[in-house]
Amino acid sequence: MLEAAAAKGDGMAAFTLGNLHLTGRGVPVNKPEAARWFRTGGEAGHLDAQYTMGYLLQQGEGVTKDETEASLWYRKAAERDHVPAQAALALLFAEGRGVAPDGEAALKYYLLAAERGNVTAMMGAARVSAEGKLVPENTDLALKWYKAAAEQGVPEAEMALGAAYADGKGVAVNAEEASRWYRRAAERGQAAAQFASGNFLAGGRGGPQYNVEAVDWYRKAATANHADALYALGLHYANGRGVIQSYPEAARYYRLAAEQGHAGAFLNLRRLHAESKASLDPADEVKAYRVIAAQGNPDAQFLLGEMLLNGRGLEKNEKDGAWAIRLAAEQGHLEAQVRLGELTAADRGETANEAESLKWYRKAAEQGHVEAARITARLYTEGKGASADPVEAARWARQAAQTGSAEAQLVYALACLEGKGVKQDVREAARWLRLAADQGHAPAQARLGQLLFEGLGVPQDFLQAHLWLNLAASAGDAAAAQQREKAAAKRTREQIVQAQEMARNWRPVDE
Repeated sequence: MLEAAAAKGDGMAAFTLGNLHLTGRGVPVNKPEAARWFRTGGEAGHLDAQYTMGYLLQQGEGVTKDETEASLWYRKAAERDHVPAQAALALLFAEGRGVAPDGEAALKYYLLAAERGNVTAMMGAARVSAEGKLVPENTDLALKWYKAAAEQGVPEAEMALGAAYADGKGVAVNAEEASRWYRRAAERGQAAAQFASGNFLAGGRGGPQYNVEAVDWYRKAATANHADALYALGLHYANGRGVIQSYPEAARYYRLAAEQGHAGAFLNLRRLHAESKASLDPADEVKAYRVIAAQGNPDAQFLLGEMLLNGRGLEKNEKDGAWAIRLAAEQGHLEAQVRLGELTAADRGETANEAESLKWYRKAAEQGHVEAARITARLYTEGKGASADPVEAARWARQAAQTGSAEAQLVYALACLEGKGVKQDVREAARWLRLAADQGHAPAQARLGQLLFEGLGVPQDFLQAHLWLNLAASAGDAAAAQQREKAAAKRTREQIVQAQEMARNWRPVDE
């Protein structure tokens, strides 16, 4: 009977048949058959059939997905005041799906449906007006429809009103009103509003400060894995606000927030670990670091790389570890650049490549890394990774020497002594040797003692020569021991005893 009526152009009959096949009422579910009848009903002018046909085409249910055709069916119904079709068509215009993006058309259809009480359209009209991307920003219109939707109990609208009163967006700043709207949305389970309510209570905005109640709201938001709420709980536990202070609990919440991609939580987690205030399971560390590393955070990439290289918290994988460290190094991460220099030199996770090793050590040196500058100087001296270059070797040795590296001070002193890469200057060589010798560097002490014995670059002084040679000899330098005996032959017994006493009482300058 229904089929006969539908075949004669009865749109209602066709729509009813479509619903029966779509829902399986009295017949097996058959979406293609449902779509056939909805199409028949739509062609007969039935509004709900037109809307439903658009929906099936948009979703690809019972028919091949086709948002362009869906928009045509929605438009047929929308132009005859079908409210759900107006809201659906507005969304397609707003997102440019099946039609060219058109903010004016989107707002037009949202408003038509919103005026007829469609809550989805109210929110759409409010968002389009507030964002100012598809149409010029219209705060008054946005607030009008957020309020209308909020009165219908839509938590996202209540949250938006809370933000408007908190920030003074279209209305005067009113902390009490902001707090009221946030709480309404929070009580409906809106995680962002629960977090905002916690913030208002913790900061005493819109009323007295209540850290204990703030923590309660943070906990509610945290059950939805709200990253900021998890981070806030970490802060409260770390500082004992509203809860008994507990660094392990703080670390737990920081880790959970970091696993949601919260970079601040990642940094605080590292700080607690570095300060030995909380122990972390390596496997949990890895989970957190992976998320932050995937966001491009170089600190996380470096730490994840180290864990992969060493097999801490996961299976050892030097290739993946080197790759993660390379990602950090390419972003200028200093420790990662040094580490990559080591890896490319040692054939760990990266194919051994002296030029690549020099490249990364030099990048780190350019950022002021002392050890990298010293190694760069050595590589240029030895011609590894590039042709031997005394000028570059001296340059990088001097940079490291200026920051206190005793080894680099010796290297630069020898360059000055021999005139390699710099103008020969024995006096300058003696100055750098003394700086290294004062730090207890035995080879520098031996060379300084020799200069003092010979009076090169410094006034000849057998007593001081004996002191420095004695210190170097005590560190195992056989040549210094022989030179010391020559210096001793130039001094009286009393002077030798004096020099030996000086050596016993000598301490490095940093002590």
